Amino acid sequence: MMALTGTPGTGKTSISWYLNLFFREVVDVNKVAIKYFIIERDEERDSYIIDIDSLAKYLSKHLPRHSILVGHLSHLLGICDIVIVLRTYPEELKKRLEAKGWTPKKVQENVEAEALGIITQEALEISKNVFEVNTTRKHPRESFYEVLYVIRKLPSDYRAPRYDWSEAILEWY
Repeated sequence: MMALTGTPGTGKTSISWYLNLFFREVVDVNKVAIKYFIIERDEERDSYIIDIDSLAKYLSKHLPRHSILVGHLSHLLGICDIVIVLRTYPEELKKRLEAKGWTPKKVQENVEAEALGIITQEALEISKNVFEVNTTRKHPRESFYEVLYVIRKLPSDYRAPRYDWSEAILEWY
């Protein structure tokens, strides 16, 4: 299986629309998680606590091995041979999340996570085959073609970590 992951707002949903045109088994991990594997609601962070282990067992049992798992949790499942992390420069990500109407606190939390490369770090702790695609200032179709290139070629110059945007945090504090 393959994971397409990234901080919320990096383009997973838009790119998965294009992936669905080329691949039969593209699964929105968040939809499955919210429908069947919520442990509790985190009111403070306006999110859900998900039973990752049960979700991973369920997906590995019910999906074909060639599935593409899309969602900001997909890299945590430990069932994917390849992980592609979508990355967006923090200032652009902030604009995208604000345009979605997210609260300032939730925007800040996710922008900081992106600046620090948290999802890439988590993915590298679980998988050896982690790749990064930069979606900054790109149309989703352009990012899709880049993801498709990574899927087909697994190019070494896309191997994570490719981006260090931690300096962006210094500008905020």
